[in-house]
This record gives sequence, C-alpha cells and structure tokens, in this order.
Amino acid sequence: MTNDIIALHKCEAYFNLHKRLFSVRDRRNGKVFAHAKTLTLFDAKFVVQPAGRAKVLREKKKNVHAFVRSDSTTHIDVGHRTDYCDETCYNVKLYKLYPNMAKRDDRCETIWQKLNRHNSDFTKFFSRKTKQTKRVRHMTRGEAIKDIYDVYRVKTMCLLNPDTTWWIPTRAWRDARLKALIEKELMPLDNCAINASLDPSNTKDEWKMLIDSEWNIMFYGDDDLTSDPVYETPMFKCPKTWKKLKGHCSDCKAGCFAQKTINRTAIVHLSQH
Repeated sequence: MTNDIIALHKCEAYFNLHKRLFSVRDRRNGKVFAHAKTLTLFDAKFVVQPAGRAKVLREKKKNVHAFVRSDSTTHIDVGHRTDYCDETCYNVKLYKLYPNMAKRDDRCETIWQKLNRHNSDFTKFFSRKTKQTKRVRHMTRGEAIKDIYDVYRVKTMCLLNPDTTWWIPTRAWRDARLKALIEKELMPLDNCAINASLDPSNTKDEWKMLIDSEWNIMFYGDDDLTSDPVYETPMFKCPKTWKKLKGHCSDCKAGCFAQKTINRTAIVHLSQH
C-alpha cells in the first residue's frame, strides 16, 4: 500500500506563517525540503537562538529563530494519505523494527531531492541504476509524488530511460493540482504506469472521478470486494499477494506494469498482506 509518510533524520521544523504549513529543513545544509500539515518528531528539542531573537527585537522584523529540532526519524504528512493509511501503515512499524531501513530511505530521499531536470547527476544516476532493468517500482515505500517537483523528476526519469517501465502507485491524485499535472505530464508516457492507490476509506465519488479520468487503480484493504463500486468492473487479482507466489513484482508480465496494454482503466486488487 502506498502511503504519504517519508522518514528523514536530523531536521528542524517551524510553522510558516505565509504558507500556513510547517516548513521542514535539513540540518546539514539549512535548506527547506518539505512543507507539511502535520509532523511527528521523535527525540524533539525546542530551540530558541538568542542572536536571532535579539535581531528581531533590535530590527523589529521577523526571522526564524525558534524551531523544533529532531535527531531521530521524522514522519511527515504531505497531505495525501487517508485515515486507513494511518491505521495500517507498515512503514512506521518497519522503521521501529529496523532502524537501518529508515536510514537507507533517508539517504535515498536525499539523493532524489537533489536531482532535477537540469542536473547532470540525474542522467548519470539513472543510466547506471537502470542499465539492466526493464521494470521498476519507483519508491517501494512511501509516496513517490509529494509535490510538483516530483512530477517533473518522474517525467525526466522516464524520458531518460525509455526502455524501462516505471510502476508508480500514488495518492497524489487527492490533490487536484497534482492530479491535473500527472494527467498532463506523466499519463501520456508509454513507460509510466501510474496507479491511483485506493483503500476502503475512499468514497464511491472518488472511484468514479478516477475511472472517468482514465486512471489505473491499485486497491488494497478489503479482500471481499471483487469489482469497482461504480461500474462493477472486475478487478485483476495480484498473483503475488493472492496466490503467495515467490519472485519479484518486476517479473510479472500482467497487472501493474502492463495495465496500458490490458485496459486503460484496469484495477489491480492486492490481497491483504
């Protein structure tokens, strides 16, 4: 299941009065890398910088001199996930059981955030990583498309690797602006298999909106549901989760990676696992 939690380390957060969101910055370089409605910080410390406060009093101008600092994993709600995600998210459990996994995801996220369309490192990184790979799930844990910059990163990734099919489950469709941008920039790409991630908490109206917009769908959370609740289109059962088949998702020649050749509005049903 795709969720909207990303894990990072050694960050600072403060409330941005202009955006009405929390700004989260990397302590290593002082740069803001995310904005969020809510945060969960572990081992948090409240910090007030005396010099910054003195400057505010002296110049009568606001600056960021008070924030919350964390030396541990930070869970960031980027606004796409549902209540069902909160209740069943396996990322949170995995990070508690395997701290090194959170650190690895942190490193991957840092690399991803540094890449952009005009960065030569982008070309070198993906030409090296996908040289022998025909099918890849982008972001095996967490939300792949958190903002508009991620949309263009994904597009560049697909264009640089035309022989690789990228499977990307996402809940970014819940943001109207991101949904429109994905439909314009990513869905026309032949090697980009975008899946709207749904669960039992999503409404019938949301199902209809996505199907009518020709989105492929990945559903998880109710094994008794056999067809979509709007047009009653039968779902394609994921063989790995339903039949407990061994092997990697990229070995499958149906379902998620091949939806465009099956049906433009194919629905893949993952058994609870």
